[in-house]
Amino acid sequence: MKLKELILIILPSILWFISFGIFYNFFLYGIFISTIILGLYSIVYFRHNIILIRNNFSRHRRYNIIFYASIGIILSFILYLIFYAGDILLNILNLGYFVNEIYAVIQSTYKILLIMSLIIIGLFEEIYWRGSLQEFVSKRLKGKFREGWIIVAIYYTLVHLPSLNFALLAAAFTIGFINGFTASRLGILTTIITHILWLELVMVLYPL
Repeated sequence: MKLKELILIILPSILWFISFGIFYNFFLYGIFISTIILGLYSIVYFRHNIILIRNNFSRHRRYNIIFYASIGIILSFILYLIFYAGDILLNILNLGYFVNEIYAVIQSTYKILLIMSLIIIGLFEEIYWRGSLQEFVSKRLKGKFREGWIIVAIYYTLVHLPSLNFALLAAAFTIGFINGFTASRLGILTTIITHILWLELVMVLYPL
């Protein structure tokens, strides 16, 4: 394995540990910086693994973009409903404080700064996790394990462990599996839109 490939795999575990384990009270800024680093690294060294549209719905590129963007919008609302139901369940189990803890960390952030940060985070997380890394793992495991996205989804969940926040782990697990599967079938254009819109819904427009 080449050094740049090893860095591709290990880098998020280091960055997420710093963001959640050391600077948890400022994790939004930590993740913001971390995702930019991962996204740019992916674009520079692994851009051939970044597949925006995997299967063409139409011969016309414009129609493909509209089709996959529409799926992304629909999925973002489905994700929001899943998290809305999850928040109700956590409160029933007296675990709602995990969600409150997340909102407490970001509440002092200026709204416009929060909106822009979430766009960057959603974009670059998908470029790295569901783009360069997922495609890299899938190619490495070709012929051995068909669904490489599952391994990446599990890794995506595990790097959130330093937060010690059950709600964050559940969110990572859900996003990892839904977006991982979607990207493996449709490409990351859909998941970029899904991730960004879901973040804006749950953090800015309609907080839980």
